[in-house]
Amino acid sequence: MSPESRNAQAADAELAPRESKFADVCMFAKKFATKGRAIAAIGPSGAVMCRAMTRSIDFSQPGVIVELGAGTGAITRAIVDRLQPHHRFIIVEIDPEFVDVLRERFPQYEVVRGDATAMESTFDKLGVRQVKFVFSGLATAHLPLRGQVRLHRWLRHYLDPTGTYMQITFVPRIYLNYYRRHFHDVQYTPIWRNVPPGGVYACRKIRATIAPLRRPIP
Repeated sequence: MSPESRNAQAADAELAPRESKFADVCMFAKKFATKGRAIAAIGPSGAVMCRAMTRSIDFSQPGVIVELGAGTGAITRAIVDRLQPHHRFIIVEIDPEFVDVLRERFPQYEVVRGDATAMESTFDKLGVRQVKFVFSGLATAHLPLRGQVRLHRWLRHYLDPTGTYMQITFVPRIYLNYYRRHFHDVQYTPIWRNVPPGGVYACRKIRATIAPLRRPIP
């Protein structure tokens, strides 16, 4: 199905069963308790945070949009609300329970179960050559070093030179220098009205290699 058909179907189709916020919080809390930092947050992102993730993106620009670590779909919903017919939307999640939830709630989009740090083979299968925007709900800074390197590698290869990588955080500003090691242009916006307070990083112009910690970053 073409991206145009998918988005047209999305506009006309009956919505999937509505999300249960309480059930989502319980699911997140359970996984956070067992997996710790592998889960980016103890609960789904709030509405203010989700809107902030999409606010700085120009959705009039066509292309492929990828969401990494979608969880139960809080940010996914904010993205879907902004999609246009010229977009192709791919949702990536590794947890099988979350994947089932996402496929139920967003049946008109491509939900892929896989490792968000190793997307090359998935993109090859899907015929994706370039990605315009990436929205990440991953606990990126807490990934194993190998995972961080793999994520940077595929972003460098697939992210459009004029594209944007959006990263959510629940620890205000502390990782600014971390993302500056990966991108030349990093803008941070605090979101104090979220519970817990956090923010979003808008990252552009990916570096050829990850800058070492010892090198000053402008």
